[in-house]
Amino acid sequence: MKNINLLIISSIALLLIGCNQPAQTDSSGAVSADTSSTSTAANDSASDGEKKLIATVNTAKVYMSDFEEFATQRIQENPELQQTPQLLLNELINRELLLQTAKAEGYDQRDAVTKQIKRESESIILAVMLDEKLKDTDMTDEALQAEYDEQLKSVSMKEYNARHILVTEKAAAEEIIAQLQSGSDFAALAKEKSTGPTAENGGDLGWFRAETMVAEFSNAMVNLDSGSFTKAPVETRFGWHVIKLEGTRDLTPPTFEDSKERLKSIVANKAAQTYLSTIRTDASIDIYDPETGKVVSGEQLSNAAEAATTAE
Repeated sequence: MKNINLLIISSIALLLIGCNQPAQTDSSGAVSADTSSTSTAANDSASDGEKKLIATVNTAKVYMSDFEEFATQRIQENPELQQTPQLLLNELINRELLLQTAKAEGYDQRDAVTKQIKRESESIILAVMLDEKLKDTDMTDEALQAEYDEQLKSVSMKEYNARHILVTEKAAAEEIIAQLQSGSDFAALAKEKSTGPTAENGGDLGWFRAETMVAEFSNAMVNLDSGSFTKAPVETRFGWHVIKLEGTRDLTPPTFEDSKERLKSIVANKAAQTYLSTIRTDASIDIYDPETGKVVSGEQLSNAAEAATTAE
């Protein structure tokens, strides 16, 4: 389905760009006068000084401001776009004609379309509101430096290289540990016995940060010496693991200058979370169990959702 959608989008783009002459309607008059685009309607109510008519598509008027907005958006989407104003205008005309046809045939009233329009409009409203509410968020170098220091404290600057053998039963993991203690090769046992996707690579997980693994796995691994393996099976939601730590290495953190844009996003996100917490305090919120219809706590619902996800 995804590939089909991409083909449809590509076809629309070719339709918009490919025609070198303004499209004409047929004699049936299927496209009615009230199907013009909303941007054109907005221009129609603009002051006389802002009205610079450059085209009509059936009864819809296309103004210079429509063209400028459309051209700017197209160039932002594709900075390497090299089209003449004439081609861009023709693309805008083709787009308007396709929209008129779609509306005349009722596509804008379909459930899937109205739902997506609702989601998009809500996203725009939220983005504009948060931009305004958070416009005074401190983004000075001092504030970003403080966030940078906090991030360095909370993120491990060490990577681990490890192997593991995953089995479904604790007894099987215990038997593997006994074989390792007798001198068996870890990689060979992983290839033979592991049920995980890394089995063919001898259980090799490569280099990773501890926090990228589930807590039970990481907690057991970080306490190992390089070259050693766990002497008791480690249980996670995936099954029972035997873990061998191959080695560790220290990471060089990114510089403050290289991190600035990401830090701005983190600071903005924290400000948004603070604002959200404020308005949640004054809100009345009940959470219901969809199965029973009874009010439950957020924790109860989260546990139920996690159980359902694990079962899948």
